[in-house]
Amino acid sequence: MELFEEAVVLYGTKGLVPVVMVMDPQDKNKKLVLVNFIIFNNKFIVRSLLFFPQQCDDQFSQFHKLHEQEYSSKQLKFYCSSPFLPMSGRCVVKQTGDTFRSSSVDVRRSASRSTCLDRVFAVSKDGVHVPMTVAYRLDTGNPIGRNSPLLVTVYGCYGELLPVSYQAEAACLLNRGWVLAYCHARGGGELGRKWYYAGQGTAKHKTIEDLYACVTWLHQKGFSRPSLTALYGQSAGGMPVAMLCNKWPEAVQAAILKVPLVNLLSSIRGRPGGE
Repeated sequence: MELFEEAVVLYGTKGLVPVVMVMDPQDKNKKLVLVNFIIFNNKFIVRSLLFFPQQCDDQFSQFHKLHEQEYSSKQLKFYCSSPFLPMSGRCVVKQTGDTFRSSSVDVRRSASRSTCLDRVFAVSKDGVHVPMTVAYRLDTGNPIGRNSPLLVTVYGCYGELLPVSYQAEAACLLNRGWVLAYCHARGGGELGRKWYYAGQGTAKHKTIEDLYACVTWLHQKGFSRPSLTALYGQSAGGMPVAMLCNKWPEAVQAAILKVPLVNLLSSIRGRPGGE
C-alpha cells in the first residue's frame, strides 16, 4: 500500500495477474477503483514504466514499486516484470487537455512475442484447484509433448506470495528451452487469507500435496518427465520440497534447497538452521 495526498494505492492480484487499486481519500463511499494503466479521477495518474501492447498485459507477473515517491506527487510510478522481462523500459505520458495519452518505446517487445506465461490449475488430492504459473519460450517449439527440462519453484508459507519476477539465472534456463513452473500452493497468500490458513499448522501436508499435484499435472500434459524435473525451494519453501522428495522420490530427479527450513524441532527450540 502507498499513501499520496490525493490517492490511496493498493497492490494486489486478480487470478494471479497483478493489479493496482486506487481510492480517492475524499470519496465518502471509500470506493476502490481497479485501474489498468489509466487515469484515475482525472487528477492522479497510474502508469507503468514498462509498457507493452494490450494483448501482452497478461505477460506481466509482478509489480515493483519505486522508492522515494513524494507524498504530494500526482503520479504513481512502478515497474512490471516477469520471468522473461527485467525491470526496464520507459514510458512517456503526454497531456492533452484533460486527457492523457500513453506511448512507449521498449526494445524487448520482439522478445515478448516469443514467450508465453500461462496461468493454469492442477487438482490436488482433496479436489482443490491449485493455481500455477508456467513460463516457456515459443521460438524453441511448443514444449507440450516435448518433455523439456523442468524447474518447479514453490514456497507456500506465512501467507506470502511466491515471487514470479525476472531472475537472470531463470532467464538463462528459459533461453535454453527449459520450462519454469511456479506452484502457488496452499500456505501462501495468492488467494487470500483462507488460502494461507488452508496450508498452515495441522493442514501443512496440503502444501506438499499441492506441489505434488502441480508436478504430476506438468508430467501428464507432456511438459516434462520425472527424469528431467527439478524442484527449487528457499527458506521455508525448502520444507515442501524436502517432504515431496521423501514421500514421492520417483516424481523428480533433483532438488535445490537454498537455506532451507527443514528441521522444525530445532528451530522451535531456538536453534536456527537445525544446528
